[in-house]
This record gives sequence, C-alpha cells and structure tokens, in this order.
Amino acid sequence: PPVESQPHEDYVSDIAVEGTTLLTTGADGRLAALDARSNLKPLGVSEPQDDELLAVAVLKGGRKVICGTATGPLVVYNWGRWGDSKDRLLGHPESVDALL
Repeated sequence: PPVESQPHEDYVSDIAVEGTTLLTTGADGRLAALDARSNLKPLGVSEPQDDELLAVAVLKGGRKVICGTATGPLVVYNWGRWGDSKDRLLGHPESVDALL
C-alpha cells in the first residue's frame, strides 16, 4: 500500500537519504527527518526558517545537515537535533537550489 507522510505544509523541494533516514526540505522552510523503515514516521521536523529550504545534503560523516535557501544563506543542523538550526552561513548572493 502507498505510504503517506505530511511533515511539510507546502511542496517538498529536495530529498536526501542517510542510512535509513530520509531527509526532506520544503517550501515551508522546514527540514524533516523520516524513518524509512517505519512508513516514513517523522523522527523530527525543524522550526520553520524565514526562507524556503530548497536543497539538502549530509556532510561531515553524517554529523551535519546543510540546507540551501531561496535567498542564499546555508542553514546548518546537527544530526538528530532537528528542532532548530545550529548556524547560518551567509554570503551567497543568490538562491542555493542544489548541494552536492
């Protein structure tokens, strides 16, 4: 049967997978972590940012999650602490809609 999970109030802009965790970013400014083993049960959803989150990547051996925004800053989260971001990296002049 199809699985339905709705941690976002708007469209999902990007998806990343790390182990059994599915990470999604959305136009509502939230990062969501979902358990791929249990019908995408939410493990955590961040507080909304002031900007759309457009891209997501896992870095530093799975310890950090970086999200690109529509106005340029990168938003940094610690793995497993999905509620609030740890840092914002400023300086990019345009939207960050892809991370490798």
